[in-house]
Amino acid sequence: MFPGNNPQFPPNNGQQTAANNLNNVAAALYLHPSLGLSSQAYSQLYQQGQAQLAQQQLQRQVEFIVAQAQNAQIQALQQQVAYQQQQQAQAQAQAQAQAQAQAQAQAQAQAQAQVQAQAQAQAVAQHHKAQQQQQQQQQQQQQQQHQQAQQ
Repeated sequence: MFPGNNPQFPPNNGQQTAANNLNNVAAALYLHPSLGLSSQAYSQLYQQGQAQLAQQQLQRQVEFIVAQAQNAQIQALQQQVAYQQQQQAQAQAQAQAQAQAQAQAQAQAQAQAQVQAQAQAQAVAQHHKAQQQQQQQQQQQQQQQHQQAQQ
């Protein structure tokens, strides 16, 4: 950002023109001694013009430095915003990954619980089947004993 393009810094055309005019007047008076300007007065006028010009140049340098500082500050703020956005994106990605891992762990726990429930159901069914077989064997033995007792 060049200071001349910044509305905070007025363009220096008017100041430059005034200094140039002053130097032109001083030069004209120096070249035309018949106008009655002494060399001391000319010298003083010339030095004033040079001082004004130096002051204007210094002012432009200060304005340029201020503009550079403002640009640096803007860039720093932009970098800070970009860093914060990156941190937020990383935090969101991490939270999403944690949520996915938690959902996966929950699904695995449910699957394991289903497997355990099926295993328990099978064990109960086998136990009932074994009990029925045992009861049938006992009944058969009782019938055989009863038949043997009747013979």
